[in-house]
Amino acid sequence: TQKNPSTTLSNVFIIINPNSGAQRPGFWWARRMLGIKDIKKYESKEVLMGTILEIFKQHNIDANGAFTEAPGHATELAKQAVNNGVDAVVAVGGDGTINEVVNGMANTSAMLGVVPYGTANVFGLSFNIPMDIEAACLKIINGQRQSIDLGRINGTYFACMSGIGFDAFVIQKADKSLKKAVGALSYVLIAIWEILRYRFYPILFTLDNSMTPRKAYFLIISNTKYYGGDMVIAPNANPCDGKLDACIFSGRGLFKTLWVGVQMKLGKIKNTKDVEVIQCNSIRIRRFGEHSIHADAEYIGQSPAKITIAKKALLIAT
Repeated sequence: TQKNPSTTLSNVFIIINPNSGAQRPGFWWARRMLGIKDIKKYESKEVLMGTILEIFKQHNIDANGAFTEAPGHATELAKQAVNNGVDAVVAVGGDGTINEVVNGMANTSAMLGVVPYGTANVFGLSFNIPMDIEAACLKIINGQRQSIDLGRINGTYFACMSGIGFDAFVIQKADKSLKKAVGALSYVLIAIWEILRYRFYPILFTLDNSMTPRKAYFLIISNTKYYGGDMVIAPNANPCDGKLDACIFSGRGLFKTLWVGVQMKLGKIKNTKDVEVIQCNSIRIRRFGEHSIHADAEYIGQSPAKITIAKKALLIAT
């Protein structure tokens, strides 16, 4: 992967989701199961912002910031920052916050910096970003610059993955209050509850220019290899290769879905029956079944969908 030497930053804009990082000490086992690392909690969002601003200012970098106030606000803040000519936009939060920021700055010359501070932090894991606040900031300041691909589904960019079917349905059901109360456990609880009654209708789709329809009961389109924590969904996914990895699940039901989860955790998804991983440039999902869709673990709507690769669409610090 080609990387560019670091260049001096002169001004950055910090975007913090004040609701990120909902981790409850009593549910450590759920975080361990998903491979989610603990994060240091700050006594207030203002202290967190002040700490990050100070790190950049100590390196003679002009730094300003804002807190998100509603869904979609991070996208607007990122757009404004890019229009104001900042060198970098720093997203402080989880994968949902990062996704919003990415959608405000894709295909621009500004660089994305990330301070992982969310539930699963798949983006941080995928690009080896430290969980420590200061170390993550120093990586933005001193690290190399790298252009990565993004996926795009129905006009929404995603950096790590998009899902069609059961996982998106679970994300849709996991309301913010439950996620805030029990963190990562909310997804586990809802998945266990819903899988007992979820109807796995077939997902009909085509790959690239093929007109031959294919069928799956669950579909994940990956740009990076991790999923939901440190589980490996697409072992050969590379965010710089100009391809997406379509993970096609032809099994359905409680036991097959649980087995796939176990194999992902063990890093053996490639050898699992009823799972096929195919590299492609585009995927078309038909309307049939009106399946739920997510982008980077944020629910965005229902099928039909068109998924494409946006090559070298984002500059990141790595």
